[in-house]
Amino acid sequence: MMKLTSKQVVVALAVLLVAGAALFIGIPSSHAALNIPPRGTINPCAGFKTHPLRMNSGLILDSVTDGGIVVEVGGHFQTTDGRHGADLIIQTLRSSGQVDGLGFVEIGFDAERSGRSTIVANQKGADYPATQTMRFSPTVTIDGKAYHAIDGANLVNTAVTSTPPEIGTVYVLTNDVRLESADKPGEVAMVIKASKAFTVTGHDFK
Repeated sequence: MMKLTSKQVVVALAVLLVAGAALFIGIPSSHAALNIPPRGTINPCAGFKTHPLRMNSGLILDSVTDGGIVVEVGGHFQTTDGRHGADLIIQTLRSSGQVDGLGFVEIGFDAERSGRSTIVANQKGADYPATQTMRFSPTVTIDGKAYHAIDGANLVNTAVTSTPPEIGTVYVLTNDVRLESADKPGEVAMVIKASKAFTVTGHDFK
């Protein structure tokens, strides 16, 4: 049996340690840190929208419509306190459905009047959890009659864990949105009340 010198033993152990480290690094970890995707990444999300609508009479009707949103990741940035973030660009937003007491409801958005949407890490050193804020100007059509938003909508989730967000993620409308009829601008026709607004059900929306 061949005997190894002490020098040969040391060299052999060093080789094994290096090989073991390389193997460990190469194994993907289920707990690996996630990063906000690069600019240009497209993230579709199917889901349903829930909107309590307060009519001028004071009656509140619950509107539930199915649809989704397609969002593109824009430029990345860093906050003044060192947190990582990125701009988000809404490409598509639509949902529709038959609503008791209202009729056929369709919801979209006015791209030219929408605000800046972002995702920003909640802490330095890790991109998630993050706060995602979607700012846009909604449009509503009820049985063919068009309504425009007087106020911008702010949909927020303060604990997003990935992009696209996990199925079951809920976004909240944080402010009331007044709607005006297209044929009576400036006159409030109804109000979308602040509430839970969008729940992600899948990632296959087009």
